Parts: sequence; structure tokens; C-alpha cells
Amino acid sequence: QVPHRRRHDFAKARVLGTLQLGETGVINGNINAASVVVRGKVNGNITAKDRIEIKAKTELFGDIKA
Repeated sequence: QVPHRRRHDFAKARVLGTLQLGETGVINGNINAASVVVRGKVNGNITAKDRIEIKAKTELFGDIKA
């Protein structure tokens, strides 16, 4: 069985708490959150107030700032 790949298209994503992107998640746009945990694919910049965790197999095409 092939796992369903979720795709989230945003110009911007702003999260008050922690944003967790799973292994099959895809975000096209910038992320701004208190904390970010990434396991999927991000095409955009990530800005976090507290911390950013980039896990194994992450694909990130952009800048990070914490």
C-alpha cells in the first residue's frame, strides 16, 4: 500500500505554538512559529521564536532563523 502524500500550499504559515511537519508533509511557503519540527519537505524560509529541529530525511530549500 502506497502512503498518501499530503501537500500543504501556503504563501505563509503562522503558528502560535509548535508546528510539526511529518515525513510525507510538503509546505510551499514561509513558516513562522514558536517552535518547528521538520521531517518532510519545505520550500521556503523557517523562522522560529524558540527553536527549529531538522530531522533526518528533511528536504529544506530556504533559510532558517531561530
